[in-house]
Amino acid sequence: MHMKVKFFTLKGIRINELQSESIRLLLEYKADGTFDKIVLLTKQWTLNDYIFDLSLKGGLLKINPSNETSKKYLDENEEEFKVAVNNINCDIIKKLTANILF
Repeated sequence: MHMKVKFFTLKGIRINELQSESIRLLLEYKADGTFDKIVLLTKQWTLNDYIFDLSLKGGLLKINPSNETSKKYLDENEEEFKVAVNNINCDIIKKLTANILF
């Protein structure tokens, strides 16, 4: 069985003066070319010294702080994180829309 995949790299987020690394994901297709699933390759990333766990829920990115220091930073910058995650999720939806045959 032959499976096709497409890799994508999405820009990281910028909160105040801190920049995260990129987020990588792939789209998997069935042998007949129809879309199968989206896979998040970046499971954890850092925003300088703050570490966050990443997951997909319903195809959209979810960010969870991995320790108390990261949680405090996320809480202090909640609005900025919401905007940044919303922008990433818009990018994910654009990639899905452009690369899936309905």
